[in-house]
Amino acid sequence: MATTFHARWSSIKTFRRCQKLYDYSWRQNLEPKKPATPLVRGSMIGECLDKLAQKKGIAPVIKKYEKEYGKLFRAEQEEYGDILGEVERIVRNYKTLYSDDGLTYLKGKDGKPFEIQVETEFTISGIKVHFTGHIDKLVQDRDKRILVLDHKSHKVIPGPDARYNDFQLLTYLWLLPLSGLPKADGVLWDYLRTKPPTVPEVLKNGSLTKRANLDSDRQTYLDAIVANGLNPADYQDVLDRFEAEGGNRYFERVKLPAPQKELIDNMVSDFKETIIQIVDATKKNHFVRNMNKDCSWCGFSQLCQAELRGYDTEFMRKSSYRQRPEK
Repeated sequence: MATTFHARWSSIKTFRRCQKLYDYSWRQNLEPKKPATPLVRGSMIGECLDKLAQKKGIAPVIKKYEKEYGKLFRAEQEEYGDILGEVERIVRNYKTLYSDDGLTYLKGKDGKPFEIQVETEFTISGIKVHFTGHIDKLVQDRDKRILVLDHKSHKVIPGPDARYNDFQLLTYLWLLPLSGLPKADGVLWDYLRTKPPTVPEVLKNGSLTKRANLDSDRQTYLDAIVANGLNPADYQDVLDRFEAEGGNRYFERVKLPAPQKELIDNMVSDFKETIIQIVDATKKNHFVRNMNKDCSWCGFSQLCQAELRGYDTEFMRKSSYRQRPEK
């Protein structure tokens, strides 16, 4: 009798990073009660961009997170900062920059132009795999090319090496036709920098700073001029400087055509082998810890270390973690 395995790309990526993290997150369905700032910010930005794809406002998303995490944000001000205001500014500037980008957002089977569901079944080594996943957007550009668009939020926009190692989107190039969706001609990495533009400081004489190393953008600087009742003409040189930069400090889009068949075939082979390894680890109920410097940012690091040392973790599980609905 064939083993049935329900696969998602995020679970496969988690297993590759650390088998024990996979165990906590995907088998035990645990999540930290206190969410990490980058995860909350990334989720907020993603949901706001979904609203933009629908040509709707982002206010409902901001209100949702204020209701869910408002008390935590205020209590942990030093850690979270003004996360709601920052996300609003990031998304507003993104919308302004890409208001005429020529992209048409294609709709999924559910009629929505975001979180396009990719679902298919296949068998490997006696394992019946049911794959369910989502891509952020499926778009068509002015040249009628269909692209898998992936939003990525980072404190600093990464360089080419990060894209060369991003096999997730390449997996979806293989999976899309298997799911009855259009074959994609390439991918579009859509980067957003999560450090918001710096509001320029007001000097003692009431004017705004014009320092060359100000990490800001035109819209934020112009807003500060207006907010302080100043004359934009007195700051035209700074505004022109930011105008010339465009959104390059905070946003970047990179298009790449679909790679050669050999690359996709090799990537798919690794994808399938990982599934075999997950099924084997699950049968043995043994998930190996990948202990390294990255453990410091893992939300399960304290629990993992305590269990490694044989401590009683019942209180820790109840106080620091919660059960979440199955993904």
